[in-house]
Amino acid sequence: MLLLIALSTMAASAMAEPVNLKLKWKHAFQFAGYYMAKEKGFYQDQGLDVSILEAHQDQVCNGAGKKPACFMASDFGAIVENQDGDEHKVLAAIFQHNPLVLIVLESSQIRSWRDLKGKRIMLARKTNADIKAALSKVGIQAGDYELQDTSFNLQDLIDGKTDAFAAYVTDQPHRLDLLGVSYRLLYPADEGIDFYGDILVTRTEEIRENPARVHAFKIASLQGWEYALDHLDETIDVILMKYNTQHFSRKDLYMEAVATKKMILGDVVQVGYMSRQRWMHVSDVYKKQGLLPMDFDIDEFIYEPKPSFFETTFTYIKEILMVGFLLMVAFFMFHIWRLKSAVKQRTEHLARSDARFKALFYGNRCVELVLDEGTGDILEANAAAESFYGYTRAQLLEKNIADINMLSKAEVAKELEAAAKEMRNHFFFQHCLSDGSVRDVEVYSGPMIWDDKKVLYSIIHDITERKRAEASVQKLSRAIQHVGEAIIITDPYGVIEYANPAFTKITGYTLDDVLEKKSMHFFTNALSDQANADMWQHLLDGKVWRTKIEDQRKDGLKFSGTLTVSSLKNAEGRITHNVALLQDLTSHDALENSFYQAQKMEAIGTLVGGIAHDFNNTLAGIRGNLYLAKMQQDLAPAVAKRLDIIESLSIRAADMISQLLTFARKSLVSLEPLELNAFMYDLKRFFEASIPENVEVKFEVTEQSLVVLGDVTQLHQILMNLMGNALDAVASVAQPRITVSLALFEVDEVFLQAHPYFKAESYARFSVSDNGCGIESVNLDHIFEPFFTTKEQGKGTGLGLAMIFGAAKSHAGFLEVESEFGVGATFDVYIPLTSRPLNAVSSEQDLLVVEGHGECVLLVDDEQNVLNAGQEVLISLGYRVHTATDGVMATEVFMKHAEDIDLVLIDVVMPKLGGFEAVAAMRNVRPDLKAVFSSGYDKDEVLKTNAAQGSVVMLAKPYSIQSLSQVVRKVLDGN
Repeated sequence: MLLLIALSTMAASAMAEPVNLKLKWKHAFQFAGYYMAKEKGFYQDQGLDVSILEAHQDQVCNGAGKKPACFMASDFGAIVENQDGDEHKVLAAIFQHNPLVLIVLESSQIRSWRDLKGKRIMLARKTNADIKAALSKVGIQAGDYELQDTSFNLQDLIDGKTDAFAAYVTDQPHRLDLLGVSYRLLYPADEGIDFYGDILVTRTEEIRENPARVHAFKIASLQGWEYALDHLDETIDVILMKYNTQHFSRKDLYMEAVATKKMILGDVVQVGYMSRQRWMHVSDVYKKQGLLPMDFDIDEFIYEPKPSFFETTFTYIKEILMVGFLLMVAFFMFHIWRLKSAVKQRTEHLARSDARFKALFYGNRCVELVLDEGTGDILEANAAAESFYGYTRAQLLEKNIADINMLSKAEVAKELEAAAKEMRNHFFFQHCLSDGSVRDVEVYSGPMIWDDKKVLYSIIHDITERKRAEASVQKLSRAIQHVGEAIIITDPYGVIEYANPAFTKITGYTLDDVLEKKSMHFFTNALSDQANADMWQHLLDGKVWRTKIEDQRKDGLKFSGTLTVSSLKNAEGRITHNVALLQDLTSHDALENSFYQAQKMEAIGTLVGGIAHDFNNTLAGIRGNLYLAKMQQDLAPAVAKRLDIIESLSIRAADMISQLLTFARKSLVSLEPLELNAFMYDLKRFFEASIPENVEVKFEVTEQSLVVLGDVTQLHQILMNLMGNALDAVASVAQPRITVSLALFEVDEVFLQAHPYFKAESYARFSVSDNGCGIESVNLDHIFEPFFTTKEQGKGTGLGLAMIFGAAKSHAGFLEVESEFGVGATFDVYIPLTSRPLNAVSSEQDLLVVEGHGECVLLVDDEQNVLNAGQEVLISLGYRVHTATDGVMATEVFMKHAEDIDLVLIDVVMPKLGGFEAVAAMRNVRPDLKAVFSSGYDKDEVLKTNAAQGSVVMLAKPYSIQSLSQVVRKVLDGN
């Protein structure tokens, strides 16, 4: 017997006709009836083998042959949008209302369809005729809003990527509720577009060729829907087991099921019911909105099967039965008196039920109000409402809900209408209490019968603290998103669950790169095995672990930082997550290195300052004695020539000391307008006479006049040092070549992106190129450091390039280098051009020695050689001279000859008493005393240190005799 049953089942399966049902979307409770028709065997009973396909799955179907027949769970809007030549007919209307709505955020200020003008609307293409009809109804056409292809992701609405999101009211608002996002629903029904939702459709060809199969499929599908609506839990179990491609929870499916039942109205009309009049209304609205051609015949769209012989016979039988029914009416009248008795009993039961409900209402701890659905007057309030609002029941019953709600009266009226028409039952408001305070509330409101009157029954929850907590969480979330330090959250085993944007900025890895990967994989190169083990031990002990790391970004660039890791524990003390904080120290380390470099330069500067003082004093003595020696009448020509050479060398030495002071930032350069073209031609003549003949030197100087603010001595030193380095580099090359060029350089966007420290202006560019040995890449980062050299001992000090770098900076310029080891190097010096005019050249008169007229000069210096030479020079110039070796001795000499001394020429820095202090003491006796100060230290530093002295005349050692004679003369003459 069992064998026969099995064989018959197999035969039935083999004979079943293949049918495809294509859904309009992914699997959801929205299509529950079709699942149950398949699972409960309703399709199989009709001889159909049905495959249920999601919208994205391709199907091959035909009205005949071996290809499966096609049916679609669609909607009228989709049919309108997809008029591709195929004729379709609707078999049944499953949803009596369309669940398609637009969701907008409560904070968007969009309150109606008219507010959507100019807004962004995210829609699924070819399924939005109802939405477009509603927009058209309020005068908003296709060009009046920005149409966005839907991402099917509600997060886009939350993140502000769109203003309105097309969604199904059956499930997606519930997801926003779970996220705690306040929203508003715009129903097409608000504008009179309240049409059928999901409908069952097939092609006209299928109906024509296989009417029995179409009829069978419709009957089985409606059976499935009736079963699904009567067995929600069983249906949800089936979906969770076989059709849950969207990974819904049981709660999600149950919420969708409840909403779906409201759309189907199975308790009011038979599932699948359609009204020709309603279809006519739908067609007329679409035609008026231009969404259907005017000749569209709705009757051609509605499926009306031709009655079979069986159905005709059944009709006659129904008529016979109707006659029988009328005959039975008399019999039922007999029982009317019994029904009256039953009604009475039922009425009494309802009265008792109403009493129990009111008892629950008044005693409920939730705030509850009963409102007039038309006016909003408060008809009843429970004790919890009295406690919450701070009013007595009598006071509340004298109020309108608009007196409590912070919305305007017009807005309150609109919300009342939405609740009364069951367009919405969930609201968020702000209510004002009796003490004037305002509380955030969540309201569930819907119609009910109260004392034989239709009212709105509202349950109010105070969510003020919840909203504050949510705001705090959102604030914390925003802080984590915008904080400058990288924050990584992992599970207890180190698998990354979250990383903020700063993590990407610091490491270059995106969240997708690291999600669900071990966090320590990204710091493996930075942590030793011991450090890694130490970190985990700290976390297990509940301690904070911190270390400094150096690692690589995703693009290969190195970065340094501080990594701090701690664990999070739950109430039971179990570690649930680990939190890592990564602080980028790359800029900090660079700043620290700059600070160390500045300290080193400061130390060098102090050293150079002291050396410069001694050198300048020595050079001052040399230059004074040279002047005296050259004054000898019987001086031999050869000796005079050598004295000239010595004087030239002393001037060169003084320039070198000035360069050292500038390099160490102990002296300010004298920047004057300078034409570089002529300057380069002067250097060319010098180089041509001094460079070995075997070296090919090429000069390329632009004819365009380039004027900069420059210091001649420094610029001369820059090119001399660069040329010297180039000569050293080509010393071992068979055919040495050096190119020196001067050209205009305009900074463009491309160059600026690669060199952001430049300014978008015009520069003069010196370039010195050679084909020498070049510079190794490992040394390129160090060549500008003081005392760094790759030359043999005794052939280089390591200060040349550092001085060039400093000189370029003092000219507001830059020094760049390009080099390939074994090929050569190019050094480019960029100095900004100036629009200042060139200064007039000094006259020859400025260089003449000016003699005295017998005035008395007090000469004070702690260097005996400088003192002796200075005394003889002043006497040779026609002055009478008193001398002193320190400030104390100078004041004593002055006291003896106060009325005779016309001018004091005094060194600033001396033992016992300095120059400024000594002159101050002398001026206490003679306030009109004239003074000239001198120093071997940097002139500007000395003046800065003694700023309180006011305006002073200063001679910087080693000074020329011409400068000395002119300054002394001018001061004596009052100039």
